[in-house]
Amino acid sequence: MVKNENALQQFAQQRYKLFQDQNSQTGQFDVTFQFGDKKLFAHSFILWPISKVFEKMIFGPLAEKGPITPKRYEYEGFKEFLTYLYIGKCKIDAQNVMDLVDMSECYHIKPLKDECDEFITENANQTENVLKLYESLKHYTLKAALAKLLETIASKTPEILKSIDFLEIKKDTIMDIVKMDNLTSKEEELFQAVLKWAEHKHDNNEGMIKTEIAEVLPFIRFPIMNLEFLHSFVGLRIEFFDCQNFKAYADVQDPNVIEAIRKTLKNIQGQKISLQHFHGLQIKKMSNKVDSPIGNTKYYLVYGSSWGGLTIQRYDQQRDEYVYLRQNVDDSWFFKQFDVIAPIILENNNFDVRCEITVKVA
Repeated sequence: MVKNENALQQFAQQRYKLFQDQNSQTGQFDVTFQFGDKKLFAHSFILWPISKVFEKMIFGPLAEKGPITPKRYEYEGFKEFLTYLYIGKCKIDAQNVMDLVDMSECYHIKPLKDECDEFITENANQTENVLKLYESLKHYTLKAALAKLLETIASKTPEILKSIDFLEIKKDTIMDIVKMDNLTSKEEELFQAVLKWAEHKHDNNEGMIKTEIAEVLPFIRFPIMNLEFLHSFVGLRIEFFDCQNFKAYADVQDPNVIEAIRKTLKNIQGQKISLQHFHGLQIKKMSNKVDSPIGNTKYYLVYGSSWGGLTIQRYDQQRDEYVYLRQNVDDSWFFKQFDVIAPIILENNNFDVRCEITVKVA
């Protein structure tokens, strides 16, 4: 069999010329796409052999009668996409690449998807739009591009944390970032950026902010932070150790509570002591109590004003392990009954509050 590549290219260009001209009188088109008041004409013999989706759309039992309306796409972007089907190439740039990715995924055009993957990978070292690109690409299987975007986030973390785009990203993206172990920002910068993100999202509503960042906090590496920063920005960190030395912690932010704890500790701050040491603790007035559940937190640090002391109490909405079984109360009962200081974050789910707990205050 004789194969003439030049002839094949010439035939392809002739077909594309008909498509490019969009002359419905001479183009012999049999497929019409409608975009508002604009129409885009094409040939079914170009579309259906390449894409099973187009085949079903044009010839299947649910084939549309009349013009097809691709509601998710714009005229120019879809025309560029069809250009690729006619001649195997099209214009790919920063403005249309995500639309082309989506169309290649929707209509199962893998070669175009691979070219978009390559384009993003080659241009992913720019911080501009890197977060938006990352969030968009998570829905697609563009492994090379995703890996490159993560590499950019890691290498340019300080710049990205300060960007306006960071304030607008989704929580699952925040979680992806804080879980990375190769970020180039200081942990203090990461924590401040997450806090600003939560403040921006919830318009400085303190209760909502606490709930929002509760899931993030376990992935912030507080131990490597500057101690002065911790005290001024986070508050006072109390670490708890059970009898198997499993660890949990609470970040106390109420200034009156912090003052009372420091007075009680005097010269033993930084040493491990029994939780019983805090019996007799006197707090004048709590100004920053936790008054509602924070995420899925099970345990809270509580101040017992009647006896003066700190305890760990379990909050359980199902009440299957607690005395709440005796009362028909709403979920806020726990926070009305106790002076709740802070949520307790478990570093190990096997942490056992039933054994003797020792405490260390940073």
